Amino acid sequence: MAGCKIIAGITLPDCADKFFEPGLKKQDIYFANRDEVTVGFTGEVVTLFTFDTIYSGFLSVDVHKDTSSWGEELVTATNAGSHYTQTFIARTINKSQATITSIENMVDTDLLIVVHEKSGRFIVLGISGGVTMSEDVSGSGAAPGDDTGTLFTVSGTNGGKAPTFFVTDEAVTRAQIEAQVIADA
Repeated sequence: MAGCKIIAGITLPDCADKFFEPGLKKQDIYFANRDEVTVGFTGEVVTLFTFDTIYSGFLSVDVHKDTSSWGEELVTATNAGSHYTQTFIARTINKSQATITSIENMVDTDLLIVVHEKSGRFIVLGISGGVTMSEDVSGSGAAPGDDTGTLFTVSGTNGGKAPTFFVTDEAVTRAQIEAQVIADA
């Protein structure tokens, strides 16, 4: 149709609109075995995590500041529908045996990840299809100041976009997750 514009009908933001601050809060990254947790929804928002046993819960992983991110990409195929590829990337600086073992235990494990964005939102990755470790790179470094941590990538195919997790406000939402943390790495 002649004269149509791609932005027709779109309300553009004004200066009062809040834009999301990029990045994740380094101390608020949580992993769980997807087959040990049931996720409760209110509409399209995750509001509850219920674990199968008292021995299952979230692993909290503290990563190096400003090195972690999450993303998702829509993938479509002719006659095959569509899905989202969800990815989480982080770098640890802690070389403790607990951190090394925790990362090694993620290999071949179907995971669910909750990340806390600097903007205040909690995002849940791996809801419908899980995510698994796809890269784990470590090294000794060669000179003072070289990185000696571990870079790891977790990714997977999921049927929809990553939902948010929200209870009543940011503090209560974080407290609910923290109450279900069974280990730190």
